[in-house]
Amino acid sequence: MEYTQKQIDTLKEELSNTLLEDYFCAEEVLYDVEDADDLYEAIQSRIYDSEVIYYTEAMAFLTVHDPSLKESLGLANDICYGLEGLDSELLATLLLRDMMIKELDTLDLECVFEE
Repeated sequence: MEYTQKQIDTLKEELSNTLLEDYFCAEEVLYDVEDADDLYEAIQSRIYDSEVIYYTEAMAFLTVHDPSLKESLGLANDICYGLEGLDSELLATLLLRDMMIKELDTLDLECVFEE
C-alpha cells in the first residue's frame, strides 16, 4: 500500500515523545501495511527485534530507567532466564522492549488511516 505524507506526519506525531520515536522511522514502519492492525504488528515486530548493544549503552540505559535493576530482573525472571544468562545488554534489552510495548499500547494508530 502506498502511504501519504499526511499518514507519515500523523504517525510521527503519535510516536513523538516516546522511546519508539528514537528507534523507528515512520516511513519504514508504514511500508507494506494496510491498516492499524498491520501497523501495530509491524511496530511490535520491530520492537522484538530491538536490542541494546554494548556495555556502556546498556549501563547508561539501565542507570536512567532501572537503577535498582528490580524491573529488568523481574522481566528476566518472568521469562525464565537464569542468573548465568544475564548481562547488562540483556537486561537493558528486556526493559527497552517492555517499555516500548507499553508505549505502543497507548498509541492511537487508527488515526494514521483516517481520511
